[in-house]
Amino acid sequence: MIQENRSPKLFERVTQHRFDIWLGLSFERFCVKHAAHLASIMGFQEEMLLAAPYFERNDKRFQIDLLYQRADKVITLCEIKYHHATINTKIIPAVERKRALLPLPRGYSCEKALISLRGPDSALRDSGYFDHYVGLEDILDQL
Repeated sequence: MIQENRSPKLFERVTQHRFDIWLGLSFERFCVKHAAHLASIMGFQEEMLLAAPYFERNDKRFQIDLLYQRADKVITLCEIKYHHATINTKIIPAVERKRALLPLPRGYSCEKALISLRGPDSALRDSGYFDHYVGLEDILDQL
């Protein structure tokens, strides 16, 4: 005989991981769609030439969630994270790998930005690794 599972929050436990993946992808799409607004928050909207995700599918295989090309000869590499907690320094090696693999146009420099729900923890902020931080509060404050 099959018994009905009456445990509380069964649906949430079964679907939570998949739902978080969907929310993460949705947050990335939201950020790409509102790239000009994010550039304004980071202070370079007037310099923005292009904004789009970047994919490299050769043997190095990597993805940059959002990449800006700016008129002031700066490329801004954005890492977008949908996490309920603040982001810590464990993110640095993955972003640094992407930065190292990204071919920069001649004469360009690279800045790094973190766009996330809760922003960085104090250790990540103190590291000075990212040039820009944008949290959900920043996005909603300027709407």
